[in-house]
Parts: sequence; C-alpha cells; structure tokens
Amino acid sequence: TSSDQRYFLRLEQLTDTGFAQHEQFGQLLFAERCFLARALKFDEFTGGNFEFGAQASAARAAYDPDGTAALPALSAAIGSDRQMVEPARFVAQRVSAAGVPAYVYRFSYVAGSKRGAWKGAPHATDIPYFFDTVAAKYGPDLTPQDAAVARAINAYVVGFAKTGVPGGTGLPTWPALSGKGPLMDFAATGKPVVGQDPWQARLDVTEAVADR
Repeated sequence: TSSDQRYFLRLEQLTDTGFAQHEQFGQLLFAERCFLARALKFDEFTGGNFEFGAQASAARAAYDPDGTAALPALSAAIGSDRQMVEPARFVAQRVSAAGVPAYVYRFSYVAGSKRGAWKGAPHATDIPYFFDTVAAKYGPDLTPQDAAVARAINAYVVGFAKTGVPGGTGLPTWPALSGKGPLMDFAATGKPVVGQDPWQARLDVTEAVADR
C-alpha cells in the first residue's frame, strides 16, 4: 500500500488479513501505530475502539492534558505502558497480594551529560546505576552527581541482596508496595523520593482497558 494508505490503516483491517495469528503481530501493530501517529489527532488516535474506547477522556487527561504532546511521543508512551510498565506493576501487585513484599521504583534520573539530548530517562538507563558501573558507561562525561546517584541506588541493591529489604545507611526507607503505591522514584533531581507513582494515572487507564 502507499504511505498515505498506511497512515490510515485501521486495526480492523490489519487483523482481518490474518496477521493477528502471526508471531510478529505485536511489532506490526506498533509500526502501524507509528504511521497513524503522523497523521491523526490525539482524539482520533485514542477514540473509537482503536486504543481506549470509553476511556478516551481519561487517557487524554493522563497522557496529554494540555493538548501539546507530539503524537510520536504519545505513541511511544502508550505502547511502552501497555507492553512493559503496567504489566510490571500488575506482577508486583500480584506478588504483594500473595503476602510477599514487592518493591517498585521509577527511574527518572538523566545523566548530566545527556540532559540536552534526552527528554527523560530512556529505557534501561537505570542499569549502570543499579550496578554502580556509571564510570565505565559515561567515562570522562561522568558528573559527581551521576556517581552519587549510582552509589545510593547500588546501596539499596546491596541491602536487598543481604536482607531482602532494599536500604542503606542514611538513605530514605523504601517501603513495600501496598495496592498501587507507594514506590521509590529515583528522581530527576538525583534524590530518592518515596511517593505515589507519577505515572499512576497513565497506568490506571491502561489497566482499565487491558481486558478489552
């Protein structure tokens, strides 16, 4: 099909072709979502049965309350929440409900050398902080704040490995999950902050349509 046709390809058309049974269907759907994001307004993108259905207003409030977000960014946020972030919360909630302490975090810190290039912390950028390998990761671009954040996060990891509870001397207590919160946010400021998930509204609306 032409690129113009691909922009407006509907989910119903894609599934009617039989691709729904193909192992790459998830990747194909994400690709089509990106094409749609180039051409559709947010109301159209989240309306009807394509994304949130009756939850479209709640989704708009959670993802784009002032109507200024770029559609490719919205597509990426919605896709990652559905495929990774909300399912991770679901698993943590089930573990907690079974009586096993679960500790949830949000990683919001961006390395000093990347703040001009990254709008928020990309996926997996927490790893060198948890293992305190930021010196190898960022080399001469490493800042003192980067190193301090890594030491603090790694202390939580070591505490968890030793005792089953993440913690370290002089660090804020990391509480176990209860319901939908709280969690530990390794914040953009470089400080560990305990509170409700800053993405809770997004994840709640994603959960609401998960079984559609």
